[in-house]
Amino acid sequence: MAHCFEDEINGSVILDIQESNISSFILYNSELILSKKNKHWPCFFNTLDELDKNLKKEGYRYFLITASYGFNGWILSKQYNVVDHGRMHQS
Repeated sequence: MAHCFEDEINGSVILDIQESNISSFILYNSELILSKKNKHWPCFFNTLDELDKNLKKEGYRYFLITASYGFNGWILSKQYNVVDHGRMHQS
């Protein structure tokens, strides 16, 4: 549904993907979310509480990305796939 990465640098290696809860997504990104509310990002909502409830109801998950340098950030989605040497891992 949405993502935000700091300094997307070519060659950066993803070190970790951790799942956190939707309420943390709202808390830590409220300024960004509210600044883009009029553009319906990450989706249409009236209040942050409504957004929290709707994301949970729809099954969205909040993934934090840690990389070797640059590319740190997060993904808001229902799932993610990691491809490693031709094998696919799902979460």
